[in-house]
Amino acid sequence: NKAKGGRIEIRGRLPGDAGEQKIFKALLGVWREGEFVLLKEVSKGTEIGKTHLSIFQRINGRDEYIVNPGEVLHYEIFFRNVGDKPFKDLFLVSNLKGKPFDFDNVKVNDGEFNKGDNSIVWDWRDIPKLSFLGQGEEGMVEFWVEIKNNWEITASSEENFVLRNEVLASEMRENFETKVNSKLIAFQKGYYQNEIFDNTGPIPPKVGEETTYTIIWQAKNYYNDLKNVRMRAELPGNVELTGKIFPEDQKSNFTFDVVSREIVWRVEDDNVMEAGAGIFNSAPNIAFQVSLEPYSSQKG
Repeated sequence: NKAKGGRIEIRGRLPGDAGEQKIFKALLGVWREGEFVLLKEVSKGTEIGKTHLSIFQRINGRDEYIVNPGEVLHYEIFFRNVGDKPFKDLFLVSNLKGKPFDFDNVKVNDGEFNKGDNSIVWDWRDIPKLSFLGQGEEGMVEFWVEIKNNWEITASSEENFVLRNEVLASEMRENFETKVNSKLIAFQKGYYQNEIFDNTGPIPPKVGEETTYTIIWQAKNYYNDLKNVRMRAELPGNVELTGKIFPEDQKSNFTFDVVSREIVWRVEDDNVMEAGAGIFNSAPNIAFQVSLEPYSSQKG
């Protein structure tokens, strides 16, 4: 309806230093036959205001931290008066978001955890530095939260999990994101009878005679994309590779160092193992054949 109007609202974060001038430019138009036809252009300037309250966090004593499934996190939230006037009677709120959080296991000092919205509130009546924060002074609140060993992933598009903590105090709002390590599981199985290779030799193995086995490696990746995933093993002196590998296209990803006797399988050709590999699709795998000739000292 050409008689009706509307408003387009865009939200985002504007990086920069206090006092820095920023120019926004908006172009409104339509695409016609592959070309953009400009209808209106608007430019506006703004200045980044001065921050009076600085907020930052540490996890387990570090400014930058990468979380592992199953561990306990100690959050410390610091607030510092960087203005020229004191703050009085403040509330500080921490809003936690992320599937890895175990909200049944949250411990708070001098604050209140609200499980309905997964927020923690600290009151100036309980925290002296929230009651009065003079120029240049700094205060801190803390809490502990467990990270789940496992959490549900419902689709392959649900990946690259992070922990989010939105902290509000006075008119300040800071958003913190913390990366979570993926969960990678490797499997190894050995067979004499299988459908991949025909194995030969006595069972149980005998001294002075070779017996071949099929070894299958498999990997599953749960939560985040991983790069340069390798599976490694060291062959004993009486175990040799026969050269048989399945599938054939994995031969270029499989190497053997004759000096160290280490075998290495590069799990993905493009060096990226996507989150959900082996969960929502077939797990990357490789099969190779080895021959074993027992030492006389291994004779039972």
